[in-house]
Amino acid sequence: MIASHDEWLAGLDEPLRQEALQCLLAGTYSRALLASLRDSGPVISRRERGLDDPEKAQPGDPLGANLQTFLRERFLLELREPAWF
Repeated sequence: MIASHDEWLAGLDEPLRQEALQCLLAGTYSRALLASLRDSGPVISRRERGLDDPEKAQPGDPLGANLQTFLRERFLLELREPAWF
């Protein structure tokens, strides 16, 4: 387990990053995303988890609000980075 969602996302290979993006667009967990979160996702206190508990989620369940917000912010930031010439 790692300390933050940022570290988890940075450690994903390209196919799994695309899977995370597809999950964000669909609004649901996939088997691959859940497996990654369970194996190497950040430790979140029981009180803070709410619907963001990958141990309880099943493929097709709605993404938790915290994870959904995190992914949206990170993927949008990547799209908005200005190209420096």
